[in-house]
Amino acid sequence: MGTQLSVTIENVPATLRMLKKIDPDLRKKVPEQIKSYAQPLLNDAKSSLPTTAPLSGWNRSRFRWRAGTVRNGVRLQFKGTRPRNSPANSWAVLRLRSTTAPGVVYDIAGRKSSGRTQSGQIMIRELNSRHGRASRSIWPAIEKHADEIEKGIEKIFEDYAQIINKELAKWQ
Repeated sequence: MGTQLSVTIENVPATLRMLKKIDPDLRKKVPEQIKSYAQPLLNDAKSSLPTTAPLSGWNRSRFRWRAGTVRNGVRLQFKGTRPRNSPANSWAVLRLRSTTAPGVVYDIAGRKSSGRTQSGQIMIRELNSRHGRASRSIWPAIEKHADEIEKGIEKIFEDYAQIINKELAKWQ
């Protein structure tokens, strides 16, 4: 699932490239620092998933609901590349996604359509009535924690910009 939240932080790629030149070990710590600010987001998204199968048929289907597996499948990823079909000046820093089929189906079923088959329509209708409309876990967690994550990431890059500026001043 690819959900986007747009936050503008200037010169992220340039800052990371310069940081890699100045202190490669410090550059390697960036993903973990950013993920640490997003840990409450990850915990919230995981805790919003049901502990039992959302619908009775998921205990028998190929999308068998295993709560532990589905929860462990919700992951934070630090991305160092520009998302496909995004503006040239954009740059993805974090991605929260569900990596298991049952988790993805639970979260986004009914977001783009109301189902192509009769059983699909019934499944979406039941998910909507019991667990709310799509997106059911990932996007609500992102909306809840977006401001604190944005502030944390901005602080991280401000700190790195200061380190880079000090190093550049030494070279002059």
